[in-house]
Order: sequence, then C-alpha cells, then structure tokens
Amino acid sequence: MKHSLFMLALVCTSWLWHSRPAVAAPAALPAKPLAGPPPEAVNEAIKAPLTRHNRSIKGGAHTNMGHHGEAPVILAAAAMAGNTAADARLLEQMRYTMIGGNDITANGGYPAQHDRHVTAMYTIAKLTPRIWNQLSAVERQRIDLLMKAAFVSCAFTTSDNNPFVLAKTQQYTVDGDSNLNRDWNPNFREGMVGGLLVGVVYFGGAEKAQAVLEGYRHTPFVNEVAAA
Repeated sequence: MKHSLFMLALVCTSWLWHSRPAVAAPAALPAKPLAGPPPEAVNEAIKAPLTRHNRSIKGGAHTNMGHHGEAPVILAAAAMAGNTAADARLLEQMRYTMIGGNDITANGGYPAQHDRHVTAMYTIAKLTPRIWNQLSAVERQRIDLLMKAAFVSCAFTTSDNNPFVLAKTQQYTVDGDSNLNRDWNPNFREGMVGGLLVGVVYFGGAEKAQAVLEGYRHTPFVNEVAAA
C-alpha cells in the first residue's frame, strides 16, 4: 500500500506539472526524466502473480493480493519511466483485469484501497503512449468503464452530501456494504480519496472529472457495463 501511494503521488505530481501553463524552463535547470522504480523492484513485480479482484475472494479485500498488490503500479511506473522490460507483464495485467470475474468491485468502501492498484495502473498507462497505443478501442472502453465505476463510487462514499453522512447514520457503499466509515482507519479512507485522485488524472483534469460525475446515470451505466 505504501509503494502504491508513493507511486500515485509521484504520477499525480508529474501530471500536474506537465499540465501547468507553458513557461520557459530556466537554462540552469534542464528537464530530467521521471525516475522509475529500482530495477530489483521491477523484476519482483514482473515475477509476482497477476492481481485478481472478485467479490467471492475471502478476507473482505476482494483481491488475491491483499498485502502484496503493488506490482501493477510498479510495472506501470517503470513503463512510464522508459523501462521497457515491464511492458509485456503490464499489458498482461491490464488485459487480465478487463476479464469479467477478475475486475475490481468498485463499491467505494473497504476494497477501494486495493482497487487503487488497478486504477492507478490504468491511469499511469494512459499517460504512457507506448503502452496505451497497444490497446484496442474495445479495451480502452472497458478500462473507461472500470475507471468510471471506481471514480463514481469513491465520490459517493467521500461526499459531504452523502445521504448517510448528512443523516449521521450508518454509512453504506453503493452496493449496500456497511463495512465503511469515513472516520475509520487510513486503510479505509486512503483508498476512497485515492480513487478521486486517479480519476481526476485519468479523465483529464478537474473539470472533465466533474463532468463525469454530473453526467452519471446509474441504469444506463449498469447496462453499458453488462454489455461489456
């Protein structure tokens, strides 16, 4: 979790930096390439089992890699930094997660911390043309759906206008899970907030991300997910 949060912060900072208004770089401060994970960490991530998510996996985290799930983000960060050794395994993980039954739960609750390993991976990959351009239009659409599901669910559970927060009652996720409270330990809170961070970057900035939320209609979205 620590590695994923570090990589997420690194990528969000990089994206914000590259999205700033254009200014001339000082001659004494030439642009430097983004630092990637150490080679030994990349090698371990390549060897790690593929991360799978499913509601039926025991433990409440909805993943087979609850305590060792950083590999997808490390692979993506390595690829973004120009380490092509991670490309094949990264693409394999990205496509594996698109398969129904391997995909994230995206309920905005406790499993959100583990969803971040996938949504951060996709976000970093989208910022890496060498990787993103190898995906088909159908594959990108499936990723869009997963990212939208995660973004909307985390926006719901973190919102000050959440009906359960306003009523000061038991809080619930979008699928009715009660294992949730915005004031509980960081492993509950960080995943939800992280879902908003990666969503803003993935969808192209705060205004576009806000448009995703304002344009969300539940039934059409569920039908679109089912069709995919």
